[in-house]
Amino acid sequence: MKNFISGGDVVELIAPSGGVVSGNGYIHVALFAVAQVTAAETEVYSAVVEGIVSLPKTSTVVFSEGEKVFWDDATKLCKETSAGYFKIGYAVKSAGNPSATVLVKLNGSDVTAV
Repeated sequence: MKNFISGGDVVELIAPSGGVVSGNGYIHVALFAVAQVTAAETEVYSAVVEGIVSLPKTSTVVFSEGEKVFWDDATKLCKETSAGYFKIGYAVKSAGNPSATVLVKLNGSDVTAV
């Protein structure tokens, strides 16, 4: 097959205003991506858009296995409620209080605020 480019779980994007920091999540219009490297504004960087990643959450927020995970782009934290946040995937392991992270299976699809 001559037209296959890549598996699509990691893509190259242009860093938005303020740049990106490795391990942090970013909304690129309708795409949620986790930076693999730190890059200055307008630099090309590698980002994970599909797969399982560990993302930050407020320690008191609790996720059950299989629960939808939403992204608060202002605070850069995962939320369990949808109002005004972006659905980015599903928790693949329960994450209780006082954990500061949740394992998320990124859905790699169109994310819009709900």
